[in-house]
Amino acid sequence: MPALPSGTHIAFDPAAIFSLLEGPHTVDKVVQLMLIRNWADMQYLLEIIQLVPIEEADETTLPILLSDDSLQAPEGHVMRPTDMSVPEYLHSLEVSKLKADHEALVAELNGRAKDHFAFLLERVQQTQKLLLEMNVEGSHWGHHLANGGLS
Repeated sequence: MPALPSGTHIAFDPAAIFSLLEGPHTVDKVVQLMLIRNWADMQYLLEIIQLVPIEEADETTLPILLSDDSLQAPEGHVMRPTDMSVPEYLHSLEVSKLKADHEALVAELNGRAKDHFAFLLERVQQTQKLLLEMNVEGSHWGHHLANGGLS
């Protein structure tokens, strides 16, 4: 997990994006999904998770669950949701005058994180294409959505 210069360890939670990709595709989900055009758009749906020492665990913390190709999490840490998207977290670093952390996170987003989540952006684009093809073929997803969704 990226360690920021201040010592804060973070992770990216893509749960909101996976939720959009999973059926049924409601109107709200389809609209949100179709608004993702690139990596920058996808960052609004990635939540920042802080990894904190287990001694700081409370009712908001969870065991660390990471994908196999993620960076190694520090030993003896748990996850604490920030309830902030990547842009919101970047803004909070700016407001807090944590310039080095801000710059390190931007570098991570433009490098390893972008490469790491390329598969997810590709999956979003494939789903968008499928929805658009269904619309072109006369099988309007709006009709399907009104009749119970796409699964």
